[in-house]
This record gives sequence, C-alpha cells and structure tokens, in this order.
Amino acid sequence: MFILIGSDGKEYGPASAEHVKQWIADGRATLETMGKRVGEEAWRRLADFPELHRRAPISDAPPPKLPVAVAAVSKAAGAESSGAVSASSGSTGAGEPTASASISGSSETAASTVGGTNASASSGTAGVAAPASPVAVDPRAYADELIGRAGKLRIWHCVGRAWRLTTGHFWAIVGGTFIGLMAIGVMQMVPFLGAIAGIFLSGVLYGGLYLYYLKHVRGETADLGVIFSGFSSAFLPLMLASLVSSLLTTLGLLLLILPGIYLAIGYLFTFLLIQDRKLDFWCAMEVSRRVITAQWWRVFGLMIVAGFLACVGLIGLFIGIFVTLPILFGAIVYAYEDLVNPPTEGGAGVSQPPV
Repeated sequence: MFILIGSDGKEYGPASAEHVKQWIADGRATLETMGKRVGEEAWRRLADFPELHRRAPISDAPPPKLPVAVAAVSKAAGAESSGAVSASSGSTGAGEPTASASISGSSETAASTVGGTNASASSGTAGVAAPASPVAVDPRAYADELIGRAGKLRIWHCVGRAWRLTTGHFWAIVGGTFIGLMAIGVMQMVPFLGAIAGIFLSGVLYGGLYLYYLKHVRGETADLGVIFSGFSSAFLPLMLASLVSSLLTTLGLLLLILPGIYLAIGYLFTFLLIQDRKLDFWCAMEVSRRVITAQWWRVFGLMIVAGFLACVGLIGLFIGIFVTLPILFGAIVYAYEDLVNPPTEGGAGVSQPPV
C-alpha cells in the first residue's frame, strides 16, 4: 500500500500498487510523483519502486484522480530542523502540471486529517495482510472530511453493482460466502462456548469476509485465505469491535429499540475500516457511525432492499440464500466505497480519502 503527494501538497492513500500503476497509466500521477509505502518514513519518487513500473489491470472501480492544480511550494530556510515540506513542479506527457514533494524530519508531514498515522503491511499474493498495529485518529475530523466529499448514496446503484459482482465472479463470491458463513455457524454451534465465541470471534470472521468482498470489488487478487485473515492481521481490534458494538447495540435495543436499530446501521462499516484503514476499533466504530449518520436513512433503505432480496433466497430449501445473500454483502461494500472512498472531483471515480 502506498501514500502519494498530490500536486496540491496533500497526501492521498493508502492505495494499492495496482491503483497507483493505473494512476500513472492514466496520467494522474507520474514516476516523478513523490510517495512512500505505508509504514515507512522515507518519501521517494514512484520511479524508485520497482513494483510500480508496469501497468496494472483496471479494477472494477476507476482509480481516483489525483489533483493537478497548483503545486505546493514551501520555503527552504530552516526546513531541516522543522520537518518542512518542499515541493517541485514538473509536467506530464500531456503538458499538465504535477507536483513532487519531499519531506524531511519524522514528526511532521504535509498531512491532512490523519496524515502519516495509517500503518499497514504490504499484501502478498494471497491478499492477506501481515499483522499491523492499529492506529488512532481523530474520528470526528476524519468522518467530517469523508462526509464533505461523499455524494448522495444511490441505493439501487449499490444493489445493481452487487448483483453484477456476484454474477461476474459467481463461484468465487458464492463459494467464499458459503465458507465464511459456515465457519461462523460451526463456531457458534460449539456447546457452552458457542455463544461466547460468537460474541468475541464472529467479528474477526466477518472482517475477513468483508475484506474478501472488498478485494473483489477493487479487482485485487483474493483467495479464500483472505476470509480468515482477521486472525493474523487485525485480531484484537476486530474482536473488540465485535464485543463493544454488540454490547452497545443490545443496550440500545433494550432502551426503546430505536437506539439499537440506529447503532446496528451505524456500525456497518466498522469491520471494513479496521481491515482496510487499519483503524483502532473505537475509531473505526465512531468513523462508521458518523459517516453513516450523515446518510442514515439511505443506508437503512439499502439494508431493507438488499435484505429483502437476500431473504428471497430462503425459498427453495434455503439453498438460494447463498446466491442472494452475496447481494447484501456486496451492497454494503459498495456503499462503503461510495461513502468512505468518495470521488475527489465531481466524477464517478472512487477515491481514497487523504490520510
């Protein structure tokens, strides 16, 4: 995963190597653009990363457009001791201005809301991330930035894309969903310990299943091992998120029911934020709740529509649910992409918010 400096001096990412290569191919970044791997301190030209030299396959969702406005310029005097940002402007093959930036010092960056704090390990061929320490961010500021950039959630657009995802990757999606849900079901059937295991560990498995969907949505490689990746990459935050969100939602249901419904919808993106953004469990819960609250009724409507379609699968000895239930999971993941990775400009492309 990489973070890039846009021509406006802001950081964009994390983005996969495939997405960065597509940005380069589309002229939205150049090999002179400055970037770094997530978790590293040193900023380098993209040309210095061998894995970015070849064009990546186009993902299901178009990559974000990096800004090509005016390059940020900073003063050089005293930069060594203060960690100041310096930027130099260049040009693309089409003559459009771009910017490259270098950052000195380790305590300050040209960051936006959560600049320089996100940490994750690079993914392997199976798409399973290595263990990474969760990061704490300001959930209010992070959520406000996402809310300000997201457009209106389109319910049927999410459902339609989920349907195309399921039919386009039928055996992978249906098979992965079956394996993930069977693992959860078997775990919960353990005598005496099943209920406790369900509270503590179901979130770990759901986190892996959502990540499996997310990788397919983004056109990235994902084998069935991704479904169990939560045990190795984010066990503690996923477990805590499962426990705390379940307790708060149950408490809300006991308090006139409506607060519980509100929280159940509000926490939908929690596991995705932990797996995708490597957020601390409480930060993920709060960012999810705040982002969804801004369009709560639309997300609620999406869950009603997708849930109804999923329940249609109960007809026919319950077998059909493994065909229709992926629509529900896929719709949630597409809603996550639309609200947490909104377009940087007015177009329909999906973007990574600056971190």
